[in-house]
Amino acid sequence: MPMISLNGRTTTYALVFCFALMLRLGWIALEPLLAPGFANPLRGDAVDYDALAQSLVAGRGFTINGEPTAFRAPGYPFFLALVYWTFGHNILIVQIVQAFMSTLAVMLTMYLGELVGGRRIALLSGIGAAGYHYFFYVSAWLVSETLFLFLWVIGLVLLTRFIQRGQFLPLLWSGIAFGLATLTRPATLLAVLLWSGVGWLALRPRRVWGILLMATLLTILPWTIRNWFVFDTFVPVSTNSGYVFYGANNSDAIGGQREGFPLWLPHLSEPERDREYIRQALTWITAHPAEFVNLLPKKLARLWSPLSISSADRPLETRFDGLIYPFWMIFLALAMWGCAIAFKREAKTATILTVPLIATNLTALIFFGSTRYAVPMVPSLLIFAAFATDALICLILARVRGT
Repeated sequence: MPMISLNGRTTTYALVFCFALMLRLGWIALEPLLAPGFANPLRGDAVDYDALAQSLVAGRGFTINGEPTAFRAPGYPFFLALVYWTFGHNILIVQIVQAFMSTLAVMLTMYLGELVGGRRIALLSGIGAAGYHYFFYVSAWLVSETLFLFLWVIGLVLLTRFIQRGQFLPLLWSGIAFGLATLTRPATLLAVLLWSGVGWLALRPRRVWGILLMATLLTILPWTIRNWFVFDTFVPVSTNSGYVFYGANNSDAIGGQREGFPLWLPHLSEPERDREYIRQALTWITAHPAEFVNLLPKKLARLWSPLSISSADRPLETRFDGLIYPFWMIFLALAMWGCAIAFKREAKTATILTVPLIATNLTALIFFGSTRYAVPMVPSLLIFAAFATDALICLILARVRGT
């Protein structure tokens, strides 16, 4: 007998959909009152994204101030340009579109939970994804996370279907989804490399795992070719990795990236600047290995914090800190317990869900950590926490029935 009656599967999905969408639309409406310091949707990276999208709509290409660029990955500016081209330059429309896209990502996370653990895990995963604070917070901000999350979870669902059914097409389509996610956030490629390597080493049939990597690389290839013609050198996706790498690894580093550092080098081209920043970061790491090692736990602490900000010395302080941090620690404990349960039930799918945790932590160690950059591992954490929550509820009910 199931613990929760879910005969109305469609009704359950519909209710979670409505709950998630209400939270996101409500946040868009109330953010100026609840978080006035963060209510401007065109802040930080959003300034560049907006400028690039407007340039695309105006027919000037992927340029800023008339100059071709690859400093930002192209996925989100092209998405934003599509919305602007369809509805005009209306920020509220973008926020509403992103609220729906974020809600669809919740539904996909819910479905992924169902594929991995059944309907109870689906319900718990869906509720968790709907209420996860950063998912609905970032949907009101014109940055790449909402689009990335949508593409990322599509890829996870398709990859899981391949693991469970052995069908070729889901693997191919997952590679395309991860390719589009890479064009939105280039760090995605590390997870694809890990999946391909783990699949080749431990998951049969081995020979098909190259398809995942090839589909991902072929999806980003047109943009790589564009960059070759623009810059006359190899730039797979973007030219900001060196800027971020040096900004996170220097004598004043904080585990995040300080505003305004490193200093701009206008006399160099974008690819040259990118390589120079990488060179300076590696020079500092080589000369200061102990300081670099001391930075690593700070990076991870920021990654695993529920309220860290990339460029700030301290986490965001809210009136709800007394609730957020205890809840967050319980959530992480449940996720770790649930990971063990998932591996015990089905090691293959659990392995697929664990790779994002490994890739995200490695990325943070190389660059830096923040709540924003933890997004790729959150769907996995939510599903693992759902396994533990389900087991805990079953234990409690068993005790109650036994008395």
